[in-house]
Amino acid sequence: MEFVLISSNIANTHAKTIEQALASAPRMASVDGPLRLYNFGGLMLAASGTQKTPKEGEEEENNIILWDGHGVTRTQAFSSGTDASLDETSANNYINSCLKGEKTDTRGVFTAVRVNVNSKAFTATIDPLSQYPLFIYQFGHSLIIGNSIYLVEAAARGIGLPVTRSTRSGAFEAAFGVGAGLETGIKEIKLLPNGRAVTGIGVNSRLVPVSGMNAYAHTPYEELLELAADRLSEYMSLLKFTTARSDLIFDLTGGLDSRITLAAAINAGIKDLKIFSGGSDQSADKQIAYQIGDRYNARAVNFPENHAGAQHTSQTMARRAIYRSQGSSNLYAYSLGTQRLGGTFRVRGGAGEITRSFIDPPGKSLFWHKPLSGLGKFSRGEPVFSTCIGAHWRGVSDERLRHAALWAHAYCNSPASHHQLYRARFLREGTSSVIDGLMTRARTTHSMGMDFYMRDRARRHFGFMSRGLNMAYGAFEPLMDPVIMAAANALPSEERAAGKLTFDLIEKLAGKSLLKIPFGPSSLSAVMQTALARRLDVKEKTLKFKPGKLTELKKARIFSAKAPNIQYTEKPPADLGKWAQSLWHNRYYFETLAGSIPRDNDYWQYLDRNVFLKTLKSNSYFMNNETTAMRGIRLMHTLIWMAGEEDATSIKTVI
Repeated sequence: MEFVLISSNIANTHAKTIEQALASAPRMASVDGPLRLYNFGGLMLAASGTQKTPKEGEEEENNIILWDGHGVTRTQAFSSGTDASLDETSANNYINSCLKGEKTDTRGVFTAVRVNVNSKAFTATIDPLSQYPLFIYQFGHSLIIGNSIYLVEAAARGIGLPVTRSTRSGAFEAAFGVGAGLETGIKEIKLLPNGRAVTGIGVNSRLVPVSGMNAYAHTPYEELLELAADRLSEYMSLLKFTTARSDLIFDLTGGLDSRITLAAAINAGIKDLKIFSGGSDQSADKQIAYQIGDRYNARAVNFPENHAGAQHTSQTMARRAIYRSQGSSNLYAYSLGTQRLGGTFRVRGGAGEITRSFIDPPGKSLFWHKPLSGLGKFSRGEPVFSTCIGAHWRGVSDERLRHAALWAHAYCNSPASHHQLYRARFLREGTSSVIDGLMTRARTTHSMGMDFYMRDRARRHFGFMSRGLNMAYGAFEPLMDPVIMAAANALPSEERAAGKLTFDLIEKLAGKSLLKIPFGPSSLSAVMQTALARRLDVKEKTLKFKPGKLTELKKARIFSAKAPNIQYTEKPPADLGKWAQSLWHNRYYFETLAGSIPRDNDYWQYLDRNVFLKTLKSNSYFMNNETTAMRGIRLMHTLIWMAGEEDATSIKTVI
């Protein structure tokens, strides 16, 4: 479902031009049918999908209910990529719970919208953890809101409002690994703030707080752990029931997140486990996944592809990736075909970092006790950090600000070779912006790192991806649960970083036997490794992965379209990883794009043009490893967006 809602006293005046602009706007999923336009005078709605036709003279509950995304209620699983629909009563109840500040059992990554035909009352809200991306354009006392940045952009143009493409958000992603707050790829359009819904009547609208992220605050850890485990098992039971005649597959790696979801499936009594693990037979992820599969009698299956067999270039895939992620350079590169697999349900770990710290809590060092004398050592002598953090620090003894500066340093302190690509002013302003974001978005100093992660990184890296995947098939992320986030926040940061909640959940759901199977070398920090060995009362060396021959599993074939038929003109170097290979295939396109961006473009406010172009020519940086390659891909996506070269190919058919 795609929608855009306009609340403005000038909407009716521009109804014709708005309709024309929307008719020519790119569509993400044309398979859902044409946009239907409703004009209630001062309130306009355009939406695809199934809506009932308004009838004159009906009673108060004459509502149009819209939803998109995935999740579960107490009684059903739902996904816009399958025929498992969110029923109107459940959507209505969720909206009411949000507005009343009540707890809800409905969870996932989704939006729910209600428009009353008679009263013109409307509400647009998102999931309890505010992960689903809704785009909002506010002007005066009016607003435009929708789940497609292209439809919001078109509506704004129809009214005659300015829309300006921007690279600031993408530059933030590449430089710091986090986004630019609520900014998007269009300067005037923002993301709906976390913990907010839009409600109003006709031309009058306002943003109101909702309590999803704080619903379980101040609840003891043990109580939250018990509830989180129960809800995960319940989630799997609902999926088991919903997919009785469909394919239910589990992504499984050597990591932590996918093991929690598999533990929940085991607890729910799912017997015919089907797992998918990508990569080579020699990779730790695949070898460990197959060990687990062998232990629990799982079958290995193919990946659910959604391509129709057409040939593509790697350039086309890059251009389509930034289109499907709507201008957010978040490495979305999966299921970029044109078909929807209506009977496929895929379970992912998703934003499993919700169970622990995205990065280790920063040490206080000299910066904490002697801020001015310790500042140089803390910032490793880099003027960018000394200037930025020092500006926030001097004369301030606020503990909250100290925590914010520490976390900002942990997020932003990349190697000097990376910083050379960017202008010093942007790095200072960016680090300052991260500090401000930590200060304004965190509920407490204790929850600061987790709050910032959920309100920025998780939403940009996983929320956008979840939206895209659920246009292609059912993609479920059971860990997106406010109870799990509350449980993580109920722990001291040291215990959270040591993986206590992750290990507690796996043990409670499937016992210690699942914990005894090694994790991938990159999945456990040294602190986690020590904590797990202590929990299992074994020596750490017994938990380390030992590569060997891939365990044989029985195979099963799930329904799938074709894999992408990508044409390559050259074979990449053998030592390149997945992201580096993708960038290598697009290296000439990347260089051409960068050279085509005018010198006065805002892109060069953030990057040093001469250093950047020189780096592209030499391949001396972006091909070094997977981390630098991911930064390069984000910058390439941003350039594609700025040049307006997205491949606007829609999901067109259901198979």
